[in-house]
Amino acid sequence: MTTGQDTESLIGTIEEGVVRRVLDYGADVELSRSKAPGYLHISQVREEFTSPPLTDLLRVGDTLPVVVVCFDGTRNCWGVSHRAYKNFQKLQTTGLQPGQKLVGEVLHATELRCSLRVEGVQAQLSARPHPWSSYRVLFESGALSPGSTINVEVDRWDASCEALRVQLPQPDVRQLSGEVQQAKVILLRARYVKKNKQRLQNIIYATIDGSDIIRIEAHELLKVEEGFPAGSSVPLRINAIDAYSGMFAADIAWELTQFSALNVPAVGEIRRAPVIWISERRAHCLLDNRVVGYFRKSSVLGEVRERLDTYLDPGDIVEVRIFEHMNVDVARGACCRVDFLRRLKEQFADRTTDEGALVDLGAVRRAGATGGFVRDASFRWNVLEAYDHRCCVCGVRYTVQGRSAMEAAHIVPRSNRGSDLLQNALCLCPMHHWAFDNGLFTIDDELVIRAAGAALSSGEEGAWITKFHGQVAHIGEGDRISRAALSWHRRNIFIEG
Repeated sequence: MTTGQDTESLIGTIEEGVVRRVLDYGADVELSRSKAPGYLHISQVREEFTSPPLTDLLRVGDTLPVVVVCFDGTRNCWGVSHRAYKNFQKLQTTGLQPGQKLVGEVLHATELRCSLRVEGVQAQLSARPHPWSSYRVLFESGALSPGSTINVEVDRWDASCEALRVQLPQPDVRQLSGEVQQAKVILLRARYVKKNKQRLQNIIYATIDGSDIIRIEAHELLKVEEGFPAGSSVPLRINAIDAYSGMFAADIAWELTQFSALNVPAVGEIRRAPVIWISERRAHCLLDNRVVGYFRKSSVLGEVRERLDTYLDPGDIVEVRIFEHMNVDVARGACCRVDFLRRLKEQFADRTTDEGALVDLGAVRRAGATGGFVRDASFRWNVLEAYDHRCCVCGVRYTVQGRSAMEAAHIVPRSNRGSDLLQNALCLCPMHHWAFDNGLFTIDDELVIRAAGAALSSGEEGAWITKFHGQVAHIGEGDRISRAALSWHRRNIFIEG
């Protein structure tokens, strides 16, 4: 029985295979020199895959040269191929050897494959099954334009396309690991991604001596295209190799760049910065090159159950105030804790009306203002006029000679950055305004009033709330109110049970 240590001893060897049994889709063979059992599938007999049976091609006792390609653990024998032998023989006629490193001239290239001429032989280079492999980087950077040359490594002869199969040379991380190397930038890529967490990606692709491709994440730069434009030189420390994409991973040696000095803002200073990473509870923004600020959800929305990444996206420009310096390291950069002030209005002009009615991240803080944020001066009058000065709960109008006692209530409170739009407002009498703000009742998506359990169990004491339980609110037009705002109130303020 073949052991685990023996399963690579014959791979790549060429032997004569003696057919011992012929099946419909394959044949059992015996390797003449090693006397080991092997299995030859019908697809490894000839290039043109014909319909079975294989008995039309082979007979017991026939011999044919084969290459041992793998160990088949299911059958406990060696997997062999006659096609691989013929391809090997064809490769021998070209004078080339597998693994030989050569320079190829590009004839034509697409996103999936490239035609080349290598030592006078037609060759094919295919992309790896990776969205951003080294082949894709070369293609996007223009390095595979007709007439250009690239370094390749001989793989095998492919009889199906009558061409030499080549691949990009496999880099050896042991030769470069830990050393600072000067690399040439060939491609820049900036994009937003969302996979569990949201972040802004700045990717630099560079090359050393025009062969090995290196991938660098440069999230620490405000504008990566200004710091390291295509064609410029960047000092790198090689970290590892990603065998799937065929590229090195590296960090920038910041101490050797123009960004070695840190411009750390002073405590109390106000800065505008892009959001580069965001999660459920906190976000990072880039205050300056290699200077990151972070703020928590409570700084934006207050102590509520909402997710921060529901309201902010990577790339949003926010205004923050520096609260304290956390870490300042010339090699690693600086980190500051900041207070979120607002999102700049021009950044969310395309937000949906429903989201805009829910939260106003552009609200300006002001001491003494209702809820801590500046309110639209016309907000109260617009709401009272829209509801004809009637309470949405009890339907009563409290007015005397044109002077109204009614109040404009935010569904999402202004203290939680609730917007001043009509979709986020109710007209309520002072008593029901107080009860709504304290979660003693809410309104569902069908515009039905729902009293809290504390009010329902209070008997006559809470009758001024509970007698409207189950009744339709006096709102009128159904689209006037944001259902998202009502849902927010039920989740964060309404007292259930």
